[in-house]
Formats: sequence, structure tokens, C-alpha cells
Amino acid sequence: MSKGVTIVLGGLAIVVVGGVGVLAFTKNKDTLAGAFTSPEPAAVVVPADATVLADDVEPGHLIAEIVGVRRESDRRAVEQYYAGMWSPGRGWTGEVADVTKERSGVALRLFYAQGGSLSSGFYVIAVIPRNDEGIEPRDVVTVQGKITRLEGLATMPLPTYRVVLEPSRVLAVRKPGR
Repeated sequence: MSKGVTIVLGGLAIVVVGGVGVLAFTKNKDTLAGAFTSPEPAAVVVPADATVLADDVEPGHLIAEIVGVRRESDRRAVEQYYAGMWSPGRGWTGEVADVTKERSGVALRLFYAQGGSLSSGFYVIAVIPRNDEGIEPRDVVTVQGKITRLEGLATMPLPTYRVVLEPSRVLAVRKPGR
């Protein structure tokens, strides 16, 4: 567990944990040392009442539902339908294209090549609490998570499509060449 930052000025202590400052008064600065710690990120668990997609549903199925939808209201209806559902229990497997640090954790960007559509592929972005497995680009991972966004972004020259899973968890990792 990582510790918060404690600044002691005489009898006044300012403790910063997770970006929040807490004031405390004490006569003995040793009372505060080590008293405040940052919590470990909670493990991602699928709630018992969650709607989980069937095992045969791939992320491409979701993307296919928004590709080519012309009316904004229809696209939003599809996005809202899937928002809050969880990816299948077996997870989705893909190659990691990029790993970035985000406010809420670590984003694994899995790129899925897909021919015959309006773009050359799409992304599944899985936001995990932390990268304990040392996941890097080119690793093949299986992830499961809550669908928070299903998006078709108007980017040039081709639109970008993505499914965002947050929170999510890593079910398996395969390093290249192993």
C-alpha cells in the first residue's frame, strides 16, 4: 500500500491522500506518521445483478450496429442500449496497440482490424485499476468490463469506432514469443 503525503508544521498537519487534503492538529507529529495510507484500487467484480452479454457476442457485433447509422438519434439509441452492460464472462481477446495512464487507471487500447467497413478497424479500450501484469503494446490480452461508451467518432479521413470498458479487468495475458 502506498502512503499519503504528510506535511507537519508545528502542531498542524496537512495530510494529502488521493489528491484530497485533510487538516489535523496534534502535539506529537509521530502520531501522524504512517497513519494515513492510500487505499489499493478495488478489484473489479461483475455485480450479481449485472446484464452480461452472451459469450458469442464479439466487440465487432456492437460496432456493426453503429457503423453506417445515419441518424444521430438512432446511433445514440444503440449506444445507450449497450451502456451499463458487461462484456461476456469469457472476455474479449485482442492485441494491445497502446497502454496509457489515465485519471482512473491504466487504459489498454486493443485494436481490431476489420475489413469491408467504413474504417480499417476499431478499438476496445479497457480501463484497469493498475498494470500489475506489465502489459505492453503487442501483448495479447483477454479483458472483461462494463461497457461505458460505444462510440463512432467523426475523425478524418475515416471515422473511429470504439467500445470503452470501465471498470475492467484482465483475465489473461500472452506475451509475444511465449
